[in-house]
Amino acid sequence: MINLLSGEFYKLQKSKSLYICSIVMIAFVLFVYSTLVMVDKIQQGEVENGSMGVVVSEEAMEENEENPVSIFEQIGILDVLQQMFGVFAGIFTSIFAAIFVCGEYGNGAIKNVTGKGYGRWQIFSSKYIMTIIASILMMIAMIIATFLFGLVFSGTGGLDGEFFRNLCSYTAIELLLGAAFIGLIVAVNEICRNLGAGIAISICIVCFSDLITVGIDLVLKYFHFDFKISDYNLLNLMADCPIKNIDKSFAVRAVVMAVLWIIFSFGIGVLHFKKADIK
Repeated sequence: MINLLSGEFYKLQKSKSLYICSIVMIAFVLFVYSTLVMVDKIQQGEVENGSMGVVVSEEAMEENEENPVSIFEQIGILDVLQQMFGVFAGIFTSIFAAIFVCGEYGNGAIKNVTGKGYGRWQIFSSKYIMTIIASILMMIAMIIATFLFGLVFSGTGGLDGEFFRNLCSYTAIELLLGAAFIGLIVAVNEICRNLGAGIAISICIVCFSDLITVGIDLVLKYFHFDFKISDYNLLNLMADCPIKNIDKSFAVRAVVMAVLWIIFSFGIGVLHFKKADIK
């Protein structure tokens, strides 16, 4: 097992997809902050509305005229981080996971490994663990970039003990949920085993799973079931995680669901990898 993990770590170091996806994700952090700067300049009347494709509604402009305030006093580092976790983190980590998992089947590397006498559960476990670790590192890089760019664009105001407590608790829960989500993506791509289809399915899960769960919630509500599927969907939990004063009930639900999804995705992945032929 140690040899397999070492092999996966070596592949990870050589993986261009890891570095490219990480760089693009950090670039999107910069893009979000740049957009906020443009909004602020438009509201202050320094730049014409619509410049660089950024449009501020008339209602927002009127509100700002009545109560002039910088956009960075309204939107802080944690708000930007919530936006990144709610949208971009899932997209780029899932694309990386799809490439890292499905690429093994396209170049025949997985067939070589299975022919060396290792147990199939060990082979899948090493890939599963290393993909999750890499994705967590990508998200940590995103967190650091968000914090550093935040200091550059909005300054150090508000960086007190409460801020860092909220930052630690929020990112800890998001990283755990993100790890569980990537575990699910690994299982999906192991079953799919096709790079193009794997990326497409992964992006569809990121973009549409919340709409599907909300639709199921409406159907259940119509039939008077007091139960919400969306409360247990990983992406919904990531998007709904409060950035401040996370209550105990949400934290417990997030941890329990993350653990259950990790167990489920790992079990499904191992079962399929053991039963399916490798060509």
